[in-house]
Amino acid sequence: MCLRPAEPARPGPRPRHRGIGGHVGTAGLNGGARAARWAFPLLAAVQIALMMAMMVLNVALPSVGRPLDLDAERLALVCGAYPVSLCGLLLFGGRLGDTAGHRRTFVIGTAVFAAGSAWAGLATGFATMVAARFVQGAGAAPAAPAALALVGRVFPDARARRRAVAFPALPGLRPGDAPS
Repeated sequence: MCLRPAEPARPGPRPRHRGIGGHVGTAGLNGGARAARWAFPLLAAVQIALMMAMMVLNVALPSVGRPLDLDAERLALVCGAYPVSLCGLLLFGGRLGDTAGHRRTFVIGTAVFAAGSAWAGLATGFATMVAARFVQGAGAAPAAPAALALVGRVFPDARARRRAVAFPALPGLRPGDAPS
């Protein structure tokens, strides 16, 4: 038996695949600016929702605590469940996106976050509210890093990607640098 070294891979056209929008493309999500027009606002909206979930309960604490008959200590636990689970699972969520795929991780994480949000809205007691907030954070943990990774696919050009990621952090400071 003669053992030969494996033949080197032949350079050829890049494989064509379907992007998020279902359009066939060769680079990024679908290889065009059309995907960036709707994918970036979607990714940004989800990121804003994930971060707002951490802060919005602080504003509504009195109206949340009264019907559930929660004292200040229990309200602190309700507020803390989301950031604790989000921060505790964030590295795992990033690794999950790297291994299972960023789009799949983003969709599943966002669905888990939405389910936790609905459950928190329907909560009737302390334990249910804390569990729902923990589920929200567990869904946000894979969705947040996957969304940032998908921004890199929407904007493969490094300059455009920097502008897209920096734009939400600098509202009103440099309006001419907004992604177009």
